[in-house]
Amino acid sequence: MKVSNLFIKKEAGFDMLLVESLVVEKLHIVGQKVSQPLRSVLLTSKSLLEYWKISPGQFRENIVIDYIDISELQSGDEIQVGEVRIRITFNCEPCGKVMSIASLDKLKGKRGVLGEFLNNGHIHTNDHVSILNVLNGI
Repeated sequence: MKVSNLFIKKEAGFDMLLVESLVVEKLHIVGQKVSQPLRSVLLTSKSLLEYWKISPGQFRENIVIDYIDISELQSGDEIQVGEVRIRITFNCEPCGKVMSIASLDKLKGKRGVLGEFLNNGHIHTNDHVSILNVLNGI
């Protein structure tokens, strides 16, 4: 698995900014609007974007990976993305920003997963992604 795209949300309500790398310091993405606890990063997969026929960034995600079904990752699972470890916290529930894609019922569980950073480091486009610790079994 690899990182396909990376995005930063500079301010609420603005388009996502496509970047080549993310810097994680103090367990947050440098240059991004500070997120709520347990919601430091939104990950989605190329397959979900293709399923919805949308472009990377439209789900307001930070990281797109070429993983077939990212929704298989469960709360507590840990992954390594580049130098950074991420603990999955929960599925990202659709917000008003993405409701134009489909109805709430259709989007539920099909947007991506939220996570929290476990260490500081760098994430680059094409970095390797690996599953480190799966609590619920994939």
